Amino acid sequence: MGAEGCKFADQLSELLTDKSSDIRNSAVMALGKMAKDGNLDAKYLDQVIKLFNDIDVRVAASAMLAATDMGGNPEVTKLLTQKLKSQHPVVRSAAATSVGTMGQLGSGTLEALLKCFGDRSPQVRVAAVSAMAKLGRRGECYAADVARTMFDRDATVRLTALETLPKMGARGAAFVEDMVDALQDPEPEVREAAVKALGSLGVGAKLALQNVEMMQTDADKDIAKAAEEACKNIMGQ
Repeated sequence: MGAEGCKFADQLSELLTDKSSDIRNSAVMALGKMAKDGNLDAKYLDQVIKLFNDIDVRVAASAMLAATDMGGNPEVTKLLTQKLKSQHPVVRSAAATSVGTMGQLGSGTLEALLKCFGDRSPQVRVAAVSAMAKLGRRGECYAADVARTMFDRDATVRLTALETLPKMGARGAAFVEDMVDALQDPEPEVREAAVKALGSLGVGAKLALQNVEMMQTDADKDIAKAAEEACKNIMGQ
């Protein structure tokens, strides 16, 4: 990072203790963006970690995301695991999202993330399901748990599960029959996600071809179009 970048980062770091939560939030978000772009030294990480306990949950959430953009460390992973149990859904959601960007995770962290699948907040459930797919082979071991969320009471969670499963390798692809059941979901965006999920599996979803073909007559034009494309993928065209 050049001299100008260092100077700017130093100024932002001073704002992390500002009395205004809006300013603290903006400052930590800016530092996180600089880190994501590769323009920030790790020396600011400790200051960001202190904001995990900020009185304003928005600041705490932004700090968690920024810390993972900075690369994190074992302490960050430990704190994120604790924050998965926070009383605030915004914090739990941010912790789940952040965990999904971390590298090697211990079994304790994975278990805490899995418990978030049953969180009372749909926002947290969405973040947890999405995060699990980003954890590579260790996350794939929980494909069955992700598959169960395809029948969550919240449509956004169901949609997220359908977007997530195809990213979980062979373990995720094993739930073709459940994806077929999702084609009958009352919400059009979920039905479309089911069509696309099956299409993304290509010939691996050949047993569902007839079901997907039927979706080409769905009253929703977007679903019908997605089904046409999915059929081509399944047939290997």
